[in-house]
Amino acid sequence: MIQLHRYREVQEFKNQVEPLLEKNEVLHNLALGILHSLHENSKPNFMGIILKDNRAALVLLQTHPQQIILSQIQKLTDDELNEVAELLQETAVPGLVGEKQTVVYLSQKLAALKNQEASLKMD
Repeated sequence: MIQLHRYREVQEFKNQVEPLLEKNEVLHNLALGILHSLHENSKPNFMGIILKDNRAALVLLQTHPQQIILSQIQKLTDDELNEVAELLQETAVPGLVGEKQTVVYLSQKLAALKNQEASLKMD
């Protein structure tokens, strides 16, 4: 089962995701760097975790108005990514930055659900 858990408090989000991201620092260095720069009073645009069977699969962090950083913790199938897109369709997703295959697939699915077009800005 795929679920979205949104966070409102920076410290709670940091406590949950830092250990997950630090397991593969090289892969998640962008998200970790931004996460480390946040303080208690920071107000990110979006903080969330996509859960697969109650375990973190994707970490989502948006501090920049044009993009959400997507850090993949565990691999998701196309069907699971379709579910993620459905969960995120009510969220303003201006752009995604992350592992290319996942970001491209998810962007295309979100665009289709919102009757928009997806485009690759950075390879």
